Amino acid sequence: MTASATTAVPDPRQNHLLAALPDQEYARLLPDLEAVSMPPGWIVHDSGVKLEYVYFPTTSEIALFQVLGDGSAPEIAVTGNYGLVGTSLFLGNKTTTNRAVVQRAGQAYRIRAAVLKRESRLDGNLHYLALHYIQGLIEQMAQSAQRKRYDMAERQLSALLYDEVIVDLNGGVCPVPGQQLICRCENCG
Repeated sequence: MTASATTAVPDPRQNHLLAALPDQEYARLLPDLEAVSMPPGWIVHDSGVKLEYVYFPTTSEIALFQVLGDGSAPEIAVTGNYGLVGTSLFLGNKTTTNRAVVQRAGQAYRIRAAVLKRESRLDGNLHYLALHYIQGLIEQMAQSAQRKRYDMAERQLSALLYDEVIVDLNGGVCPVPGQQLICRCENCG
């Protein structure tokens, strides 16, 4: 899935993590960076699979999905040219628990896991930058979870209020007084 000769290949430093590397470290990594085309819907990696590469998007966006026991896979984060895909390798894991799928077509650069292992032994800046990015990714996931929880509570409150309005329009007696309705909804989600 390497970039074709007709596809304009962006500069690797369009990825903010690669751009933040000192020149000497970037020059050391450059021969190992491989340009790849990222078509929409392409599964970059799946849950539980050994990671062979880390991807640095330049013009593409990649969504991360957490695969749950029931087979569902809610989206937990999106990364673009400010980040990377394959964070598990920087945390010492060879496999990942999430699925990464190209959301917006474009380009990326990838580098072999073995090269990253070598770089981490050299105690370079890439490892530090990746950990800093991972911290931001965790914050993004926490905010996303909080938004989803809020949205769920809002939907449940709307449904309860709608049910109450329907009862009132039909001339019935509302079975749940207003304060109890609000209290019941505060406990949802």
